Amino acid sequence: MNSSSSSILALGAAAAEAAAKSNIAAAAAAAPPTAAAAAAKPAKQQHQQQKHKKQQQQQQQQQQQQQQQQQQQQQQQQQQQQQQHQQQQQQQQQQQQQQQQQQQQQQQQQQQQQQQQQQQQQQQQQQQQQQQQQQQQHLANFSSSMRMILTSSLSVGSSSSSSSSSKCGSSSSKCGSSSSSRRS
Repeated sequence: MNSSSSSILALGAAAAEAAAKSNIAAAAAAAPPTAAAAAAKPAKQQHQQQKHKKQQQQQQQQQQQQQQQQQQQQQQQQQQQQQQHQQQQQQQQQQQQQQQQQQQQQQQQQQQQQQQQQQQQQQQQQQQQQQQQQQQQHLANFSSSMRMILTSSLSVGSSSSSSSSSKCGSSSSKCGSSSSSRRS
């Protein structure tokens, strides 16, 4: 009897302890949060806030990167526009140079034409001078030939007149008779 009663008492005590423990656990669960739990909440909030800040910072960095990329693209576009403008200026300069070269060529052609005209004028003047010289030579030759003819004719006429006068002087009767016979 003593052994059975002691075992029953032991079982009752164990059941009582278990019930007490379960009651304590339920009470602890139903009780308000302890200081440790209360201290853990702001730490979680801080962690979440830090995460949110990091996300915001990442978003800001991404926005900044996008802005930088846009700025770079704008700069590239501006550079391309400047290059195009420079190319246009170079083309204009080349066109101007070509026009100047054409003008110079035209001027050279005009100068060559003027030189040719001057040469032609000089040739014409030389030809005119040659013609004048030839005419003068012809005139000189003609005048000299005419002088020769005149001098020869004068010399012939003077010789014939002298011979006829001498004949008449020697025989005057013959001259008279001849003249009379010619009259009859």
